Amino acid sequence: MTEYKKLCALVDQLKQETAVLIDAFKDDDRGDVVALHSQAVSVQTLITNCRPRVVKILHKGREKDPDKQIYNERMCVAIEQLFEDFCAVVGSLFDTSASGLILSEENLNYEECPPLAWVEDLYDEHVLRLAQTEAWQKRLASNVVDLVRMEVESRDVCAAEEKRARAALMMERKSEKNAVQQMLDEREAAKWFAEIQRREAEHEGLLLKSKLYDISAAPSVLKDVSPPFRGPLALNVLQLVRALRTTPENSNIRRIRCNNLRVMTEYGHVALCSECHTCWTIVTSTEVLWYMLGYTVEYSSLPTVHIPALIESNPSLRLPCGGLASEHVFFPVGFEDYSERLFVLHEPNPTEEPNEWMDWYTRMGAIVHSLEACKF
Repeated sequence: MTEYKKLCALVDQLKQETAVLIDAFKDDDRGDVVALHSQAVSVQTLITNCRPRVVKILHKGREKDPDKQIYNERMCVAIEQLFEDFCAVVGSLFDTSASGLILSEENLNYEECPPLAWVEDLYDEHVLRLAQTEAWQKRLASNVVDLVRMEVESRDVCAAEEKRARAALMMERKSEKNAVQQMLDEREAAKWFAEIQRREAEHEGLLLKSKLYDISAAPSVLKDVSPPFRGPLALNVLQLVRALRTTPENSNIRRIRCNNLRVMTEYGHVALCSECHTCWTIVTSTEVLWYMLGYTVEYSSLPTVHIPALIESNPSLRLPCGGLASEHVFFPVGFEDYSERLFVLHEPNPTEEPNEWMDWYTRMGAIVHSLEACKF
């Protein structure tokens, strides 16, 4: 008999035995556990033996080199069908497409095959129950056949006990892992909820402070800034307002990135001013003025470079107080793990809201005049 015919016979046998096994699995038929186990072992053996032989003959059938080709075109078609039949049977057991798995060099994990795993669990329960009976514990061998059978049964019992112990350990570890993961998820959810609340409070606070000052009295926002630093800060804000009046479409001024090196140099950074009073007054005053100009604090949807890393890569970076950024204490605010802090301009649309836009433009002019009139 040729190799092809032998494989056809084995695949047909595999089809029949697999069909019986799958039917028992679907019907949860636990009638004869020993017979089911023998059937499952036979199926595994058939798959293990057939797989390399089917793959080998398939490669021969797919040979493109005319000097190495063995089979004619008709035989090659039959070999392809044999391979498809074998994959279909294995796929029905694993409930997935099996062609890629069969052709790979990976070992088949029969523990992931629902029918085979079901039979294995039934057989383990059977041998463990059997081992508890008095008759099994007192059995004696009267000949070599009995001795071999008892040895096989003993090994099956040991394997079942080991498997059950391993499953219990894995379940315990999984339970512990799930508990730890749940705790971490709860902490992360609480952390994010706290950050959301902080952002809402931050926006409301800046909005409230910005409404406490009259537009014509914008310089009074800077009253808490030390005199030596008040003038440079007022000049920076004045340049920004002038730019807003002349080129409000400029994306560089419509969206102020707090992690931008120039922004940090001129206005400081909220996470670097906890222990520097000068930087603190400059940052807080600036953000109120930005709100008066129509900016709103917002956050990007993606994380950004952390401030310590930014400072490390820019060792000469100085803050408005004149000191190096590396000399300032970094104190996380809360947003650092989630996104970048921004101030985005919300200018009224001149086409859709002409009156509101005129009010905004007039307000910019008033702020320019009030800052220009001050002598810092």
